[in-house]
Amino acid sequence: MDNRLSYCIFLIIGIILITVSCEDNKPVDIQTEAFTILEQIRMKRKSEIISHLTEFKNIVNSVNEDSTLLLYFDILKHSAESDNLQEPDEQMSFDIDKHFVSHYGHFYDLLFVDTSKFVFHSVKQESDYHTFLSEDTTKIILGNHLELVDEIKYIDFDYYYPSGEPASFHIIPIINSNIHQGWIVLQHAVNCINSIMTKRESLGRTGETYLVNSNNLMLSNSRFLGENTILQKKIETDATRLAEREIKGNKIIRDYRDVVVYSSFEKFEMSGNNWTVVAEIDEKEILTNYFRNYGLESINQIIDKINVNLSDTRQLFIKNNKMIKVDMGEYRKSSSDTRLITYGVATCSAVSIVYPNRFAYLAHITPVDNSYNTDIVESFSNIQDESLVAQLINNIRRFDVYPYELSELKFTIVINHKENIKELVNLLLSEGIYIDQITIMYNSTAKYANVILASSEIVTCVEWVDEYDKRTYETSFNSSNLLKIFKNHINY
Repeated sequence: MDNRLSYCIFLIIGIILITVSCEDNKPVDIQTEAFTILEQIRMKRKSEIISHLTEFKNIVNSVNEDSTLLLYFDILKHSAESDNLQEPDEQMSFDIDKHFVSHYGHFYDLLFVDTSKFVFHSVKQESDYHTFLSEDTTKIILGNHLELVDEIKYIDFDYYYPSGEPASFHIIPIINSNIHQGWIVLQHAVNCINSIMTKRESLGRTGETYLVNSNNLMLSNSRFLGENTILQKKIETDATRLAEREIKGNKIIRDYRDVVVYSSFEKFEMSGNNWTVVAEIDEKEILTNYFRNYGLESINQIIDKINVNLSDTRQLFIKNNKMIKVDMGEYRKSSSDTRLITYGVATCSAVSIVYPNRFAYLAHITPVDNSYNTDIVESFSNIQDESLVAQLINNIRRFDVYPYELSELKFTIVINHKENIKELVNLLLSEGIYIDQITIMYNSTAKYANVILASSEIVTCVEWVDEYDKRTYETSFNSSNLLKIFKNHINY
């Protein structure tokens, strides 16, 4: 490529297009363009949240104009004051419920509360019904905010025991002839906000948006944690710390999982409360998609930068009865106390697949495999329809892992040539593998390699043999994954 700027358009996060400027094979603006996309997603989520709460606020502001609701409030309040705490008659109860659903159906519950903070009616009739909100610590988050003032108050989300889940409240004072009569309280469930924040479009396989309150507690569920995280998970990352100081920004950080992510964040005020909206995606997904569309064509140059990191592991190659031999054109699975070994990887290639502390596979791929783009493969195409590695991955998907566990697999390619390295890596990428999961052990000076997979050590060991029968040893433990190598290649 010449020294003049040219522009490459490639796919990021499945359907996201990123424009990258290239000079001397050194791509730039990956971060700028990725953050531009995340900013757009973050701003969209913020806009949706504000629109959602503004709609609720408009409904709340109309309560004092709702003569039907105020009439129900007066009738039931008078009944409570006369020490007649009987339930409303069936028709009135039906009418109140109908009115609530048709006018306030977006809310979770409606409570009528008198000036003594006694709940004389509620639609849901949970454990706060016919109780004093000021006497029970489980309801104190609401009771403490009932004040004899004439302004509407909003109480941010907190755990509300009568409902058994987080709730926020709009408190509307009811004043008649300048006399405070009590409050109508509209309770808001967190599920609507959670539904907005957990949308996945344009976020690929590892992206998420989430909301945190002024105490940095999540107001939406994590995409990655199996349990409920709303008001349970505290986010203490650079994103929340910087949002507190700088309001908004973008940064590559370690997220609450300790995973490197691109993070776009912004603090904003809503009804007197400070929230922070965050949009993030794993760095490995951004760079894997970029590699697929830019770096894959340069794979031969990239692997030339791979160094052989010698390690004295020759003792592992001493034959014993716990070794299982893997022949050409097959793969085998190891148990916890066995070792897999394959010999004579020359024009062939070897691939190990390991799930740490669970299982390991070793495959010996021949030159007639579909991953080789040679004339000899064409002559055998009627025999083999699918490459050995593709068969192995399909087998692992079927029997060994759940879909979400695929990213835990570690792949090591052992090779002394470049005949099928591009095809092998591309095959792994097409199976949803990230480049940080791939390690390439490459030695162009070796005549062939013997490969052993020690399941107990969860490491791939290679015995490189040159044309003079000199033997050197290397382990995958000391080798860099493709993500690190690619970062170095593009001066990332």
